[in-house]
Order: sequence, then C-alpha cells, then structure tokens
Amino acid sequence: MNAFKITMEDGNKFSTEMNATLAEAQDYYLGKCLNFGDTDECPKDKMVKVVNVEKLPQYTPEPWTNNHYDQNGYICISGKKQYGIDDNAPICKVICGLTHDPIKGMIYTENAINETEANSRLITASPQLLSKLKELLFEFEYVADELDYNTKWHEKAKQLIEETKLTIDKAE
Repeated sequence: MNAFKITMEDGNKFSTEMNATLAEAQDYYLGKCLNFGDTDECPKDKMVKVVNVEKLPQYTPEPWTNNHYDQNGYICISGKKQYGIDDNAPICKVICGLTHDPIKGMIYTENAINETEANSRLITASPQLLSKLKELLFEFEYVADELDYNTKWHEKAKQLIEETKLTIDKAE
C-alpha cells in the first residue's frame, strides 16, 4: 500500500492510499475531474481537475517505542520496519542534551535528561498523533459544514481546518 498526495487545480490537496506505483496512480488521477460539490457551500456539482500526484514517503508504521538507552547514552526509538523482519529495529536515536559546567565541562543534568526523555516520548507518539489528527479533521469538516455561516464559530472552524491541513502536509 502506497500513500499519495493529490493536488487539485484549485490548490486543494488530499492524501489517499492505494496499491499502485506512482506511475499507476498518476495514470489513474492526472487530468481527471473529481466532484467536490453537493455541500452547503457548493450545492451543485463542483468538478475540479487533478493537476499533480506525488508519492508520499512511508514512515515506519506504529507503534514506536523508546524503551532503552544505548551504550552512548542516546535514547533509541524503535519500531517494526515495514519490509524488514526485525520487530525492534532502530528508527532514530535522540541525543541527550548536555549543559556546560565551568568546572566539569560538558555534563548531563537531570533537566537535560528529562527534556530528552520528553522529546523522545513525543517523537514516539507522532505516528499515532498524525493518524488521530487525520480522523478528527475528517469528522470536524462535516461538523463545520453544519455550522451557521454567519457566526464567528464558522470562520474559526474554517481557519482551524486549513491550519490542520497545513500541519498534516508538513508531517507527510
């Protein structure tokens, strides 16, 4: 299964997964018009042409773990490689921050270790956070369509939706 980012002529983008190569996905989507109408904002058909198809890089599937330090003091973040056989393959290592002490030189402090551990927990949770954010966005877009268009809540909802899409684009 590969993930693809589809860009529409009006600048809107969405991602989808399909069992296809990039060339097959481009053959399937490029130049085709998709219907984004039949909503409260656009009650009639709104046909929009696909202008670009990009293959999104695949990250190691969740769950990730950060359950150990290596011999150099780095926190190792591990996960099951998508095409590998190692169930605990290293994805990355987080370097523990050092602080300069005028007498001892560069040292590890409790604050630096705590900050590094917090950073590694955030990195470890990122695939699941991205997945849940996409689910929330999908549901929220439908709820936002039901809001009264003349309220400040509708404008705020539209702004949050756009900002969330940009955040997801950065992650993908």
